[in-house]
Amino acid sequence: GASLAQTDALIFYGGWSYFDTAQAHVTFDAASNGCVEDGTWTKCPSSLGLRNVRIYSPDRGALIVTAASVVYSIPYRIVSRYMGYSAYDTAPCSGGAFGPQDYNSNACAQRVWPSGYTFIVKQSESLGLYVAPFGGVMADTFVMEYSEPQMDATSITVSVTGDTALSGGPCTISSTHTRSFITQYGPLVPQSGAWWNCKNGWSVSSGVDAFVQQLPTLNTGKIMSGSSIVSVKAA
Repeated sequence: GASLAQTDALIFYGGWSYFDTAQAHVTFDAASNGCVEDGTWTKCPSSLGLRNVRIYSPDRGALIVTAASVVYSIPYRIVSRYMGYSAYDTAPCSGGAFGPQDYNSNACAQRVWPSGYTFIVKQSESLGLYVAPFGGVMADTFVMEYSEPQMDATSITVSVTGDTALSGGPCTISSTHTRSFITQYGPLVPQSGAWWNCKNGWSVSSGVDAFVQQLPTLNTGKIMSGSSIVSVKAA
């Protein structure tokens, strides 16, 4: 699909940071920051501290990002894959269903769906995000990741306007922010990510306790009901 043609992957090599010229979503002017094209790539000096931002979210329309008084429109990226993380997903959202799902729509306590928004930022940038009001399925899911904890530490400052539940800031977000409950397939629960920590949360339809209760047990594959012992299948 078209969304798979988009990528905000960064390659770091020889003192340069590379991104795909045609397919990346950058929130700065490349030319005025010493970046040059190299084939189908654009390379920028490593001193810019380029990093990517990933936001797991339902489709809220275009995400409007303002950086250095310039406005950028970031499209939604949907990946048509099953909503889950293993052969033993939490019931009743297991069995190959596609997202979005949540506790209100399908009694599904997990949010593992790799769709949302990605873009590239400079270190120390101040960003304003306009998030359109949204009341649909998975409205409680807005899980932000900035950079990678294994890389040199950087930070950005973020403010959010628009959606009442998510509006707030400014908050300084470090690349070392906690990744609790976030997997390579998406967040396990909505109570995760840098913006959740900045806001100290918002109203959600389910949380960690509901997620644990829906895990299949090791021996029977059935849902736990009030047991104080958590024993789960591993994949």
